Amino acid sequence: MILLVLSTLLYIFLALILQWAIYRRFSLVTFVLIFFLVVFSFNVFIFEILGLLHLLDSILLFFLLQVIVCSSTGFFFIRKSKFQITELFSSLSSHIKKLHRIDFVLLGIMTLILGGFFAVGISTPPNNTDSLAVHLPRIYYWLQHGSFVNWPATNLAQLFYPINGNIQGMWLFLLAGKETLFFLVSWSSLGVILVSTYAIARNLKFNITSSLVSALVILSFP
Repeated sequence: MILLVLSTLLYIFLALILQWAIYRRFSLVTFVLIFFLVVFSFNVFIFEILGLLHLLDSILLFFLLQVIVCSSTGFFFIRKSKFQITELFSSLSSHIKKLHRIDFVLLGIMTLILGGFFAVGISTPPNNTDSLAVHLPRIYYWLQHGSFVNWPATNLAQLFYPINGNIQGMWLFLLAGKETLFFLVSWSSLGVILVSTYAIARNLKFNITSSLVSALVILSFP
């Protein structure tokens, strides 16, 4: 679990650097989107390298590669953008001041709903048919055999389903060793959908409150 926390902190810091390099200001919306893309893409990149070496189950090698890739990328953008953490926090403070009371209420409602989903997910091991028949077996097979090479699977979907989403589950399980964390892949994706909905509404010139309502409507869908 400690390695998973450290791995996540590395991605958070890199996402902050990339956001500053691209936008020169802090926005929670863009940070969430950049962080999600960083985690998703870098995990795929690192695990593909380990898969070629037949070392998917190597925890220390994964973490070492992550440190190298994140550090080199971060150092490159720090030099290019003159990254300053103090300016990020001042930008965050000014962003919060723009919110009204109703906005905090809407954010509170969505936080409670997402918190409820989180509580259920963290306390319940995977138990649906799709996970047990396809997603979990392929993750365990990859880790047991150290590569993405195909095998005589009893369910062909284990072989031809896209693998990038399951790679995120493998990252969670490899570094933390807990099945109850698999839900974070879909849970975080839901959060990104809400943030994306808000961002789209803002780009369509909706005000903050209307954009938050749009995200809440999406969250109400089954």
